[in-house]
Amino acid sequence: MAILQSFGNDGEIDKDKLIENLQDVDGIDPSTIPSDSDFDFPLTIVVDDYEVVIEENGDVHIEGEEGGNTNTTPGGNTNTGGDNGTGGGNTNTNPGGNTNTGGDNGTGGGNTSDDGNETGGNNGTGDTNTTNEIEIPDAETSGIIEVSGPTWSNGTASITISKGAGVDSSLKMQYKKTDQGDDQYVTVNGNSETISGLTDGDVIIVRLTDGKGNYGGVKTINIEDANKPTVVVNQDAVTETSIQITVNATDSESGIPSPASYRYYIKKNTDADYPTQPEATDGNAGYTFNGLDDNTSYDIKVEVDDNAGNTGSGELKGVKTLVTVPDGDVSGAIKVEGPTWTDGKASISVSIGDDVDDSLYLEYRKGETGEYTRLEGDTIGDLVSGDKIYIHLTDGTRDGTDKIVDISDTKSPTVTVTNGTITTNSITVNVVATDGESGMPNPASYRYYIAKADGGSFAEEPDGGASESATHTFEGLEAEVTYNIRVEVSDVAGNNGT
Repeated sequence: MAILQSFGNDGEIDKDKLIENLQDVDGIDPSTIPSDSDFDFPLTIVVDDYEVVIEENGDVHIEGEEGGNTNTTPGGNTNTGGDNGTGGGNTNTNPGGNTNTGGDNGTGGGNTSDDGNETGGNNGTGDTNTTNEIEIPDAETSGIIEVSGPTWSNGTASITISKGAGVDSSLKMQYKKTDQGDDQYVTVNGNSETISGLTDGDVIIVRLTDGKGNYGGVKTINIEDANKPTVVVNQDAVTETSIQITVNATDSESGIPSPASYRYYIKKNTDADYPTQPEATDGNAGYTFNGLDDNTSYDIKVEVDDNAGNTGSGELKGVKTLVTVPDGDVSGAIKVEGPTWTDGKASISVSIGDDVDDSLYLEYRKGETGEYTRLEGDTIGDLVSGDKIYIHLTDGTRDGTDKIVDISDTKSPTVTVTNGTITTNSITVNVVATDGESGMPNPASYRYYIAKADGGSFAEEPDGGASESATHTFEGLEAEVTYNIRVEVSDVAGNNGT
């Protein structure tokens, strides 16, 4: 009745109605009912452990019995075989309510037509049907079952199985995982099926069946992720004694575990092999190697496994730790000679110490503020007494502390006094003052002092006050008295010469 109720107005089976009606049949195995109307006839279902085959025209074959065919046609006709395996006992039910029943042993009994008013008395003869068995090929034979894939997405795989072009259309594919029982085979009603949700290590077996309990040999399909993950190691911050890295690990098949287990290795670039044991094993996709030598090249390797156990590795080679930039007060780091004076200007000679890496260079500035200038050559000139020069080593990014050089003229000028004209009451003197460092002001400021040689003392204030002249006449002196004369003059730096 479930089949009869599934015919549409066009005389063809409505697949959606058939699915709905089959769900109400007692004893049916629900796993054999299609989930949607996208299936092909013949359709095999299981009712009370019997395989029932429904043809597209409505014919029904009940497998597991030797005789007894039941045929249901759009007009409502049903033909039922006899009890003893020969095609006796046909019953035809017509839309008008007519019924013809054959005998039990292959000879048709009296036909009865019942439209509610008449009864016939015709005798008929039952039919005998014989079905030739189809040879079922082994699935592993070339061209019988085609497999595409696996295709991986988000850590799981899918494959598509298809019947070969030469396989009889009445045969159907069945598949299951090897860890499932024989009662868990899935029957494919179409010519192909996509099997999803598979993981590395799954094994699928596929076979063909005629729906009558006969099967061909199986084809085994191994789901395997044989590809290593891709591991990219990126350099981050580097100091004199540390290297920081980040890691990006990807796997397009079984995927990377979460969290992953990263193994971090490091060696000097000059070493042949990495250590056998990682420096660290960490779930973080990043690590900082500490305690390294400065100005040294290192190689770094990171390993990580995917969900299938494949090990991928990535390397970062020749990562050099930074040079240590010595501070200015470190002995021998910055060498300074001078100052050397010329025409009242000073210069100093500056160089990098012998033990300082030649990648570093010097910068300087005059005074506590202002921009630093890279020292080109080894001389800083145009200096005057009182200048402060701030000098440090740098790699262009990191600076050592400053070495401070004071430019100072501490030498007094040389003053030479000679007599000029002497009268009974006056003495004229001439002065020459020189300075080999900061030099003499122009004009200079001369201070002239005089005192009697016999016990006299110089006055606190110069005679006539400070003078810009290098010649001076002392007047109002006593005749025939010996005098001492002193002349003072200061250089540019303020050093006083006498």
